[in-house]
Amino acid sequence: MSKRRRRGPDSSRGATESRGAPAPDTAREARDRRDGGLLRDVLILAAAFGIGVGAAELFGAVSLGVAFGVGQLVFAVVLVVLLTRD
Repeated sequence: MSKRRRRGPDSSRGATESRGAPAPDTAREARDRRDGGLLRDVLILAAAFGIGVGAAELFGAVSLGVAFGVGQLVFAVVLVVLLTRD
């Protein structure tokens, strides 16, 4: 059997990473929340849903349920766009 030295949880960290600094993703998320990024995204999603429902009604949706279905589709498309942006 070979004798390997067991590595601790911190041994895989690079020399440039410090323990107290947040990860880049965490720092970006904190900055976005501080700048109102989350609120902005929620407002964009709500507006997309409303615009989708309104457009479906204007184009003659058979019922409000169908209009809500169109609104959900628009909501889903905008959500994917918001999640995949840089």
